[in-house]
Amino acid sequence: MERDEFTLVRDMLRAFATRFRSGSADDVKAQTRTDAQRALDELGLTGLRRTSPPAATAQECALLAEEHGRQPLTTSLLGTALLAPELLRLLDEGERAEPVHGARPTVALAGDLRFPDRDAVGLVAWDCDGADTALLVHAEGRA
Repeated sequence: MERDEFTLVRDMLRAFATRFRSGSADDVKAQTRTDAQRALDELGLTGLRRTSPPAATAQECALLAEEHGRQPLTTSLLGTALLAPELLRLLDEGERAEPVHGARPTVALAGDLRFPDRDAVGLVAWDCDGADTALLVHAEGRA
């Protein structure tokens, strides 16, 4: 991504964060969360690492994730918008740009937030608001 383009995307995320930040998690209503997630999705960040070659570098995505984390937001960015599309791209070698049947995946991890062993139980999904499926990638690299 060109520097000017990255600056534009970062500034859009900053404007989003200013608009949708919350004072307290106790004050957030379900519809407010849904509206915020929809607005974040409309920024198009899920496409940054979905294509081969990716539209944004891993460093640029990390800077965007840092920007997202600066504000108290109720939206999911890492699990659903950055990691799941990246895993789909890597596992399919870029052949499948969209999840199966239009599902919105997140990433299932072991309790220590690593890829789980083959027989792992008690998996978790974090930063997964809006996800309706989970990608399970074994530590050996198979889905």
